[in-house]
Amino acid sequence: MLTRITAVVRKSSCSASDGVAVLRDRSRVAAVVATPEGDELRIYDLRSGLKQVWLRAPVIRMPLWSPRGDRIVVRVEDDAGAALVIGSPDASGAPDTLMRRVGDRDALDAMEFSDDSTIIARGVQTAMAFRITLSGRTVRLDTLMNDVYYMTRSPDGKRLAWHTSQSNQLFTSLYPPGTQRQQVAIGGVEPIWLSPTNLLFRSSVTWYTARLDPITGALVGAPTLWARDPRFVDTPGWSNRPSWDGGIIYPQEPLQSAVRYLRFVPDFVTRLKAAVDSVRR
Repeated sequence: MLTRITAVVRKSSCSASDGVAVLRDRSRVAAVVATPEGDELRIYDLRSGLKQVWLRAPVIRMPLWSPRGDRIVVRVEDDAGAALVIGSPDASGAPDTLMRRVGDRDALDAMEFSDDSTIIARGVQTAMAFRITLSGRTVRLDTLMNDVYYMTRSPDGKRLAWHTSQSNQLFTSLYPPGTQRQQVAIGGVEPIWLSPTNLLFRSSVTWYTARLDPITGALVGAPTLWARDPRFVDTPGWSNRPSWDGGIIYPQEPLQSAVRYLRFVPDFVTRLKAAVDSVRR
């Protein structure tokens, strides 16, 4: 079956450590690359072929572009702790810190930049989902729900999709979430909305699509096979992200080609004859 997996990142060029994100107009890619000195967040311009290193830190996790494409939110870890930062790779100044882990406060991973003022984040230790609302220099944090590993909001902003932290059950609900939820799959992870009624999710190295009723949000029929790639690399953070043309981008192991070796033995024929003659004696 032909599907639209339109972009693949080779593991040799982009670390599987944590993160790659495509700008919605497909002009630039933000990617975390491991180096001997630590992680680098690099910005690749797909039109000019140029690249820049925007951030360096011992650990960088899950960069996300804002819908306008003018900012990136990302988690960094250094000797001072973990922090969720936001900024523009085109600006000369350092990014702003949204939240920093202090004492018992949980470190946050940004899961989605839903709109230019709303970020959905996850508590790394607590598996709680939060909504971060940005208003000028004011940052507001609201709890959405518990037991969430990855969560994403539908393109029309009306629904949420997430998989649970323990049992990998995939659910959808209205946004903001209430008590009602619809189960989409068991063993489904990392949901991606392809449209307000078409949800993509992964199980191991196989992807499926689920069609949802536009009114009720209920699952319409069984999920269908979308694609499979045995060379897919599962990373600690988002392992696949939208490429904004109906496809996805994800890290892939390099192709392993079968190699045969030819060994040259000097004077092989002479040595073979001598061995045969010695046996005859």
